[in-house]
Amino acid sequence: MKKIYSLLLAGFLCPLFSLAQSNYKPGYVVNLKGDTLKGEIDYREWSKTPKTIIFKNNTGKTETFSAKSSGGFGIRGLEYYRSFVLHVSQDEVGISNAQSLSDTTTIIDTVYLRLLTTGPRVELYNYQDDIKNRFYMAEGNATPQELIFRSYYKPEESTSVQYNNRFHVQLQNIVQKYAINTTASDKLVENAEYNKRDLIKVAQFINNNKLQIGVSNQMGTRFFAGIAVDHNNLKFKGDNVFANQSGNYTFPEITAGVDLFLNKVTQALFFRLAVSYTADKYAFSASSPSSVYSITKVSTLSFKRNIISVNPQVGYNFYNTESLKAFVNLGISIRHSIYNDYKTIETYGNISTNTKDKDPEFNHFAIILPTVKAGVSIHKQIELFVGYLPSTGINAANGFTVKITTYQAGINYLFK
Repeated sequence: MKKIYSLLLAGFLCPLFSLAQSNYKPGYVVNLKGDTLKGEIDYREWSKTPKTIIFKNNTGKTETFSAKSSGGFGIRGLEYYRSFVLHVSQDEVGISNAQSLSDTTTIIDTVYLRLLTTGPRVELYNYQDDIKNRFYMAEGNATPQELIFRSYYKPEESTSVQYNNRFHVQLQNIVQKYAINTTASDKLVENAEYNKRDLIKVAQFINNNKLQIGVSNQMGTRFFAGIAVDHNNLKFKGDNVFANQSGNYTFPEITAGVDLFLNKVTQALFFRLAVSYTADKYAFSASSPSSVYSITKVSTLSFKRNIISVNPQVGYNFYNTESLKAFVNLGISIRHSIYNDYKTIETYGNISTNTKDKDPEFNHFAIILPTVKAGVSIHKQIELFVGYLPSTGINAANGFTVKITTYQAGINYLFK
């Protein structure tokens, strides 16, 4: 079975590793002459502001652009960036990275800034690198200025982290400049935290509009349901009458759940929560010498169980296009098993019969990790997969173990 499973997994994945992954979306690039080049941009799930992007023109030719070689770019309806030469702060923010003094170090760099909102008075931008997340605000055609937020601790109070919310003063100065200083604006600025949602609200208030650029919320969900075939291999090991015996059982598994995407457009990284139901049953028989009678003892055991599982997983589409995606999921399976009224029966020829209820004793709960699934999704609707649940003990007795290994193959329907 392991060999068949390996062949299935290789058949799913091997051809895809040789393919060049891309995710082109309609967009444009502004070159250094100010011309707008229309075509497509390879849109990635950028956790940080991109340093370079790949642009494909209408003839299919690709070219790499950076903030130094372009004036900006945009992915239609999704994200828009402009390049600037500006000051970039270098201090880290966070309790674990706080310094004893407020770090005001900056460098001058040419970077892309993501446009979040615009209007007749100000524009709000975002820039994130390996150090931290920053926000910039520009008035009119002026160069964007970083909104300052820092953390540090006082040497005499090393456990007390202080925060420099200078961005509150910066925003208040802009509000007063446009003579819109009201109780509402004071409260809005004072309560604003250093995040995209609050700063967009302030910028919209200053501009007196609700315009927001691109996708307001990149997170998204998707529901799914499916069926799989589970092949279970059960083995007894150790000091038990059924030692070294094994049993196999194949049965359908039904599943339903939800996926959470960090970026619903690229759909590269996702978190999956699935609930499933399946069942299995086994029968064993073993002969052994009797210490009571001078005949052979025959022991038999048969049991059934219903299995309900909750399966949290982390998935990644390592090959990711509109029509075809190839993924790997890693997770755990939290299982509750409901057993029938099973028993081990010991028969001594025609002389005597001994019945042991609920023997051996099986666990009702089990946590299996790591579970692995891999496969492909086609046109964002059909998902084909194979899965593996490693060998896990299901008995509570000492001296021997009863372990089950599961192999899966299935199909899910992905609801749009």
